[in-house]
Amino acid sequence: MFGQIRKITIDDMVFEFTNLDIEFEIESKEGLNAETAKVQIYNLSKSTLEKIKKGQALIVEAGYPDNAGVIFNGTVDTLKTELEGVDYVTTIVGTPSNNTFTNTIINVQYNKGITAEEVLKSLEQIIPYKIRILDIPKNIQYTKGKAFSTRLSNVIKIICADIGAIGTFEKNEIVIKAQNKIYTKLIKLGSLNGLITLKRNSEKNGVDSYTLESVLNPQLKRDQLLEVDSLYYKGRYKITQIKYIAKDVNTFNAICNVEVVK
Repeated sequence: MFGQIRKITIDDMVFEFTNLDIEFEIESKEGLNAETAKVQIYNLSKSTLEKIKKGQALIVEAGYPDNAGVIFNGTVDTLKTELEGVDYVTTIVGTPSNNTFTNTIINVQYNKGITAEEVLKSLEQIIPYKIRILDIPKNIQYTKGKAFSTRLSNVIKIICADIGAIGTFEKNEIVIKAQNKIYTKLIKLGSLNGLITLKRNSEKNGVDSYTLESVLNPQLKRDQLLEVDSLYYKGRYKITQIKYIAKDVNTFNAICNVEVVK
């Protein structure tokens, strides 16, 4: 519980748990707009508050001295300061994609015979994000050509549907990958290295689902492969959803939805 690292960087301003009360809740789900960060910083000075603006870079780092890292990388979307008891609490909501990803309009037309992979590589040259291609399950050829006149988020969804892939937005990158494929290295997790609880949920669509709680570990992330040493549910799991929670000094955890990997 001691030695926790809670570091918030907004533009060129750095706020740390050593001299400020900092709380956060960061959730990461599957999808292009499914990652959000809610950060609360207590009793900031008026001059500091005047420097924080919508659209500034927002980075959250957390963990312990021997295992810390970035758990959110995005931009400030909204902020407000309210009086709670004797404290002024500034609540900052961040998104990884913000309005640039959602609202960037793509107006392009491609010639006959272009492939989906070529379209993605071409798009990367005209948008403010890197497109990282891990897999293209079905690299179709657009025999009649392809035209887009819509938002960037819609373009990625259309291409992913065409190629049988999923698109996610991770740390300011658009990631294209195959469904139900694991890309991470195995992490072992047990009571001696962070596991708190593992509880079985109801089965859904033939898939065993569990809720796993651990001390906050930045290595735990969506799609991470785990080997869990549990008294009742030992085995391999994949994280499908994760929430990092930092409240008082005793609440510094990661809560994950996990599925059995066979």
